Amino acid sequence: MTVGFGALIDKKTRVKIIENAIITLEELGIECSHEKTTELLSQKEGILYNTGRLHFSKDIISMHLEERRKEKATHDTGFKLLGPWCSFEICDPYTNEVRIPEEKEVINATKLIDAITEGTGAFGGCIPLYIQGVHPRLATFKAEETAVKYTRKLGGKLTALDKTEIEFISNMYKAAGRRYKLALQGLISPLRLNPEIMDIFYEYDCNSEIDIEISCTIPMAGATAPVVFPAGLIQSVAEALAVDFIFNTLSTRKLDILTVRLEPFDMKSNNIVFGSPEWCILNRAVVELENELRGFPRRYGVFRSNSKRVDAQSMCERSMTVLFQALNGIRRFGAVGQLCVDEVFSPLQAVLDIQILKYVQRVINGLNSSWNDEIDFLTILREGIADGMFMGHETTREYFRKFYSMDNLFTYNNLNSWREGGMKNLEDAAREELKFIIDNHDFQLDTSKMDEVQRISNEGERYLKRKYNL
Repeated sequence: MTVGFGALIDKKTRVKIIENAIITLEELGIECSHEKTTELLSQKEGILYNTGRLHFSKDIISMHLEERRKEKATHDTGFKLLGPWCSFEICDPYTNEVRIPEEKEVINATKLIDAITEGTGAFGGCIPLYIQGVHPRLATFKAEETAVKYTRKLGGKLTALDKTEIEFISNMYKAAGRRYKLALQGLISPLRLNPEIMDIFYEYDCNSEIDIEISCTIPMAGATAPVVFPAGLIQSVAEALAVDFIFNTLSTRKLDILTVRLEPFDMKSNNIVFGSPEWCILNRAVVELENELRGFPRRYGVFRSNSKRVDAQSMCERSMTVLFQALNGIRRFGAVGQLCVDEVFSPLQAVLDIQILKYVQRVINGLNSSWNDEIDFLTILREGIADGMFMGHETTREYFRKFYSMDNLFTYNNLNSWREGGMKNLEDAAREELKFIIDNHDFQLDTSKMDEVQRISNEGERYLKRKYNL
């Protein structure tokens, strides 16, 4: 009795798109200018290097995909929040002004996300705001330091390419009793291996003390991918297959990179248009294609909006994109509180996102919580008719709280009750909830660990300033 809707792309067309993506990798291949990578891959049967591009036979990609499809689906189907990306400015939760955050605001926003989310996911999990007032070259380093000091589970996901910097970051995590996850962008659209990350990848692939995540490509329809279909979708699938195959072939680890994306790019605004109707359509398409690739449903998704502050646009876009994804089987949502693609973070929006997800979860659950075929409907109706109502009926007492959602900040009382209660609106309730969550964030790194993290951070910062003349 759950709510859903039919496929955007039929099964036959999905299979054809995947077949054409495999043909693309054989005919057009992947640009590769990294000498070691070219040498290693061209030694493999079924891979040909010609005029700067790696070409992959249909058989070798098909076999890789067949192995992928043997993997088991996750049984975790509960609704959960995941962390955002790292933004540059904050939307003040009290004035709605978009501005540069103070360091205390960065720390409080970090505590908020640590408290309300499961941590890292496919599309986020670093701290929600960069520390401002430091040189841009120190931004990643200071973000990782903040994650280690003030959270249980946030951090990683940001690219670092300086070996010594990576060692300092990893040591901060170890001092806090955690593992560092190094994120690297493997492919760049259209169909090009990123040579900038390969030396670092080889350096740390065999390092058992550091986790590695290879990020998926982000093709943009009309900019780095065709805006005509199915060509744009064929490219997206080809890039997803290529990055997953290449890095699993090169790596000593088991890496999961088979993520299909295609984002809408609007030339009028010269921007990715997150939260737009076109975003919903493309997301629907790539999720269906990824499900077809894997043989089981994708569960991770995102809140999306290009709004710059908390307003009608942000609530409309975020509600619609989350509901649209949930109807497509998505259950874990990242980019909490993230606005204007990823330029702005709003603590207030993050709390409102909790309410959006609770609303959507209730819609998706449908009638499951209060459906009972075994109850004698005629007896219930006779008893209600006799009493003139069902408010006191035993089934109302049993099923009322099962059917009606009670755990949210929305108000449903009448006008007089609302006036008598102080005329509090949703934003007021969310601000109170925001303060409560931050005040009750109970993580505190041990003093000895905090001192050691600070010592490593000081040493790492001195190194970076010396090396890059900051």
